[in-house]
Amino acid sequence: TSGLRVGRFTSPHLQSYTERIQINDGNITEEAFGNLISRVKVAVDTIITNGIEAPTQFEILTAAAFLFFKEQDVDSQ
Repeated sequence: TSGLRVGRFTSPHLQSYTERIQINDGNITEEAFGNLISRVKVAVDTIITNGIEAPTQFEILTAAAFLFFKEQDVDSQ
């Protein structure tokens, strides 16, 4: 990675959802993953309350990954 912090989001996972979100080949921690999903759930609840169709599981996980990469200040996704 030439010294860059590279974020990677993959699907599907083999054993754990945490495999899907990585920075430089290191999986997101379970604690960080749980925190992200809790925060994305707040947005999902707002979407549903406003009468908009609920996002799919894949869309929720993608949103969580992008949020994580932004907060971790990765150089590339």
